[in-house]
Amino acid sequence: MKSLKDISILLVDDYEINLQVLSLSLKALSLTGDKAINGLEAYEKYMETPYDLILLDIMMPILDGYETSLKIRSFERENNIEPSVIIAVSANRETYNLQELQLYGIDDILPKPFTIKDLREKLSRYFA
Repeated sequence: MKSLKDISILLVDDYEINLQVLSLSLKALSLTGDKAINGLEAYEKYMETPYDLILLDIMMPILDGYETSLKIRSFERENNIEPSVIIAVSANRETYNLQELQLYGIDDILPKPFTIKDLREKLSRYFA
């Protein structure tokens, strides 16, 4: 299990304010992350530098969270890369079922709004 302080993180959301909230939330945990404004940009960044953790919005233009996750998982398999942890970050908690999300390669969901404690607890499931 990787240390939380040593992981690389990608934040993916099509709304700048949501990226800022995610970034500030990570900062409160002494973490930082790169940003992508849509799924295609996230996938392209991932191909250059695989990330340990991806915090991913589901509803985005160009490539939504489902398609992005599928492409990342395919890239990981094809290139024998250890799978990233992908956590969907979504305000539509009633819309998304974790079992359904897992079919697309998404590991977990962090419902919006969330607290720093919620984020810390979620991340501690995957990183020491």
